[in-house]
Amino acid sequence: MKSIIDTAYDEGKLEGGLEGIFECKLEGKLEIAKSLKENGIPTELIQKTIGLSKEEIERL
Repeated sequence: MKSIIDTAYDEGKLEGGLEGIFECKLEGKLEIAKSLKENGIPTELIQKTIGLSKEEIERL
């Protein structure tokens, strides 16, 4: 039977893993948005396609 510490540790690993996945996905979106912006794609179209805010895109 798992102890409370083992369960908390496992939950922490899962949470950390999910955060890493989401961070990776965001980084990928930012890279794509930056490339689109550099190639003259309008900010509004990038917003609709990638799902980032106008402010996030303008900071690229």
